[in-house]
Amino acid sequence: MKNLSLLVVLMTTVSVIMLHASTSEFIAFDEDPQIKNLSKDHISYLNVYNLPPVAICQDITVNANDSCMAVVLPIQVDSGSYDPDGDSLIFTLSPEGPYALGNTEVILTVTDTTGDYDQCIANILVVDSIVPTVLTKSITIFLDSNGIASITIEDIDDGSFDNCSIDTMMLDAYNFTCANIGENMVTLSVMDYSGNYSSASDTVFVMDTIPPELTVTTDTILLWPPNHHYEEFTLNDFVVSVWDNCSNLSIDDVDFTRATSDEPENGTGDGNTLDDIVISNECQNISLRKERQGGENGRVYTIYLKLEDENNQADSAVCYVFVPHNPGSITIDDGLVYEVVGDCSTSTAISEYDNDTPIDSEKRFKYYPNPFTSLTKMEFYLNEAQDVELEIYNIQGNLVNVLFQGFLPEGDHSFTWQGLNSAGKKIDKGIYLIRFVTKENVELTRVIKM
Repeated sequence: MKNLSLLVVLMTTVSVIMLHASTSEFIAFDEDPQIKNLSKDHISYLNVYNLPPVAICQDITVNANDSCMAVVLPIQVDSGSYDPDGDSLIFTLSPEGPYALGNTEVILTVTDTTGDYDQCIANILVVDSIVPTVLTKSITIFLDSNGIASITIEDIDDGSFDNCSIDTMMLDAYNFTCANIGENMVTLSVMDYSGNYSSASDTVFVMDTIPPELTVTTDTILLWPPNHHYEEFTLNDFVVSVWDNCSNLSIDDVDFTRATSDEPENGTGDGNTLDDIVISNECQNISLRKERQGGENGRVYTIYLKLEDENNQADSAVCYVFVPHNPGSITIDDGLVYEVVGDCSTSTAISEYDNDTPIDSEKRFKYYPNPFTSLTKMEFYLNEAQDVELEIYNIQGNLVNVLFQGFLPEGDHSFTWQGLNSAGKKIDKGIYLIRFVTKENVELTRVIKM
């Protein structure tokens, strides 16, 4: 890899003329002392002899960029290449890149200004050190009749990506039960093929929208004789079974909420009595007076029962008790005339509060009427000033309206919802969820728009 062009004009005859390797000058050698002592001045010559460069390589490791490739300059592979003549050098690589993940063998070519060149072989190892970008989204899920709900990676992932490619994605939780009702933080972890790892967390809001089931008797219940005495009934006289997908409910969780009669409390010929319907304070018993008006078609007591689970989902049922005018006669329901509403509240000390004042459980959060047609009212008590959220969601978990978000002082508060969405338009009939958030907890309550 060298060029040699030599023109020598001798002023005298010499036996041997050689080129000095380091000075590029011609030296004359001869046994004749006169010839042997010739100086440069005695020789006229043109020296155009060029030495080639020397290529020296090194193996390198570089990081991939956002496109999972690496751009490498020839000088990065060079490890001290030089030119004996001091000529300027040009460096090139083959292949010239960019280079994919893994090892690539390249040839470094070093060329001087005369075109002389040298080559060496090196290895370029491209590695990926960029962690994946994890993007997540919050979701709302609903428990099924077995009290179970599941999610997939696709439910949480919101477009996670990697500069090269994703190898595995996993969640730290896939299955949820009644114990997870409310907000749950779920972490999505992502790993690429180079072992780079990253994660992010978001909220999975678990909701129980399946009401309990209350089954009551269909047997005909008669009161006879009409002697104006009370007949006391317990829940066992009406309730056949209770069920809920989450709560461990029993008959004791059922309440007599109200009862009606299709006759006045003290009508004509019924014995001049009062308090024909008495519901116990705990709403676990009900007493009905065995009487009916004289000359009419008998009396019909309508008994309303309610079963509510710990997630504020409820089911209702109705039973009938008849006081016929005569044995074997048909008793006809003439519609509501007289009504008694049960007071099922109990005073319970709330342990998480600082003071020892018992707070009526009904004052914590209640709503009425339910179902409603035009509006429903929500009332609650705050034991201390705090931030509060009061929102309406549809059964799919989508936000319908924000009734309040902000700071409220200690005490009683009430809000009214007229069945409108956030745009002020009337909503469709159906089941909706009231979400009440305080410092202490998050409550979900089902309300029905008729």
